[in-house]
Amino acid sequence: MNKTIPYEVKKATTADSAAIIKILKDRASLLKEQGSTQWNFLLTGLEDEEIVRNVEAGLFYKVVDLADSHIVATFLLSRDQDEWDVNLWGKDDGNGGTIVYLHKLAVSVDRIGANLGDFVMHWIKDQAKSLQVDTIRLDCVAYSSYLRPFYEKHGFILKKEVHDHYLFEWHVQQKEGEAVPN
Repeated sequence: MNKTIPYEVKKATTADSAAIIKILKDRASLLKEQGSTQWNFLLTGLEDEEIVRNVEAGLFYKVVDLADSHIVATFLLSRDQDEWDVNLWGKDDGNGGTIVYLHKLAVSVDRIGANLGDFVMHWIKDQAKSLQVDTIRLDCVAYSSYLRPFYEKHGFILKKEVHDHYLFEWHVQQKEGEAVPN
């Protein structure tokens, strides 16, 4: 039996900005309701313009449900470090191979529990391979009981903790489930 993939990942366009901001803010609101301060900054609206600029720059992706054409998840991938990345990782000297930074991965709150996050992580890793990226880097809050196991399940290796954030890497050459030595 051939299972049809019900989602498609595409670069977001300016027309998608409002939907992306809504997914991010809805997720931030849910986290706040659950007692987390993760992503509270998104609820202020001060990040909205930056998100739109990043969409326009081609850094955001959207995950579209093919059944109804709704955007159900989003994330940002960038080959360039932003100020936040430099603060956490230090300045990349370019000698570590090709690195891409993953930020603002969010699944629509009405799709929580549907394994959409797993689909997105597999797509991102496949995309890194096809783009000949050596390493995917991401950070997440260290106090989340969900995020560390989620990223480790997808083969990301915890490199260190900085400013209450875990820093993870996934290396393209590693096999699924295999840890890359530090």
